[in-house]
Amino acid sequence: MSQSFLTPRRGAWVIFADVCRIATLLCAGLALVFWGPDKVIAFLAVTGILLIPRAMRMPSPFDAALALTMFVSTLTGAVGWYENLDWWDKVAHFFTTGAAAAMLCLIIVACGLVDNLFDSTKERYRTRVMVQTTSLGLSIAVIWEMMEWIYKDINTDDPPATYLDTMADLMAGTVGSVAAGVVLLVWARASGGSRSLGGAQGAERIGPAAHRNPQP
Repeated sequence: MSQSFLTPRRGAWVIFADVCRIATLLCAGLALVFWGPDKVIAFLAVTGILLIPRAMRMPSPFDAALALTMFVSTLTGAVGWYENLDWWDKVAHFFTTGAAAAMLCLIIVACGLVDNLFDSTKERYRTRVMVQTTSLGLSIAVIWEMMEWIYKDINTDDPPATYLDTMADLMAGTVGSVAAGVVLLVWARASGGSRSLGGAQGAERIGPAAHRNPQP
């Protein structure tokens, strides 16, 4: 994995994702000065998460989407958008959860934890992609709300999350995950099975071409 991480990658999406990763790490230093230790931990944790798709050489558009949404979500949380803009919380949950669900779906396929979801020769492959991505996104949304509840319970300066707010966040994350599933299907169809996923076990091709051109 370290060799894959150090191997240079090209393309605008790759550069953009790396810029977001570097910006996230730099914000950890800013947080130490302006926002407090809890925000430092948040930025460092997000930086660590964003290194995973980089190390696994995941498809660069989805890598860039995850890097951008997680960076913006963490930064706006540090500067108080969630408390001051009522609508921003739902926007962040929609896009960030959707990007995370798509990436997690790609990762589990690349690691061989599930069969190639993007093989269009299999029966109801579109349904499989949508169910898998939506289920992963809903799980991410639930974990997010649990972490938010724990944080607000520890940090008594923040107002506690209400039931309606939690349900709205879960709904936004679920809808974002459904949208992510659609994007994955469009991407897989456009690739025609010619694109490959990274992973510890080597490249894994998407689509029916995976059976015609197996990778070592």
